Amino acid sequence: MHKANFSVLSVSTIATPHRGSPAADVVVGTHITEVPGFSAFLNMFQVGRGDCQAWASLSTSNTKTFNACTPDVPGVRYLSYGCQFVPGIIDTVAWGYGCQFVPGIIDTVAWGASFHLLNLKEGENDGVVSVASAKWGEYLGTISGVNHTEVIGHKFTQTRPSDVLNFIGGVQPFDHKAFFLKHAKYLASNVEVY
Repeated sequence: MHKANFSVLSVSTIATPHRGSPAADVVVGTHITEVPGFSAFLNMFQVGRGDCQAWASLSTSNTKTFNACTPDVPGVRYLSYGCQFVPGIIDTVAWGYGCQFVPGIIDTVAWGASFHLLNLKEGENDGVVSVASAKWGEYLGTISGVNHTEVIGHKFTQTRPSDVLNFIGGVQPFDHKAFFLKHAKYLASNVEVY
């Protein structure tokens, strides 16, 4: 790395698969990424932007190798959050529209399939990353009721107006901007400059 005119004081991660994801192991292990059109299918739903190589880098074996080769930097404070939710019918079909429903029959598709796989292998998760894998450094907590795309404000989470949500029984989408602002204030108050 080139000499910088700044010092990194902290690194914050949110729903980051520090120890990989069994969902990525399945995608890589089944060679589904080699199926013609699969990348385009993922891109259609904006899953990994169709970058099937990203799935390989997020496997549990590759993240183990990455972590061994990339140790934490002394003097840098590492902070992390995880997310957990239980997919419902609308969550599953709509891929993260910001609605929480009682789990239904359709929850074995999309979010449901990866959620259940992760739940069996690692427990609480956001549909892509388990809480256990998200923990790194100082763990600041688990954001409940939020899936992997909602926590970053994926555009799908903003498409349903509140009157529709109220009518169909959903909850308001997660306010990712308020969360990031709250975390920035936390950093300003809790990370020392030296």
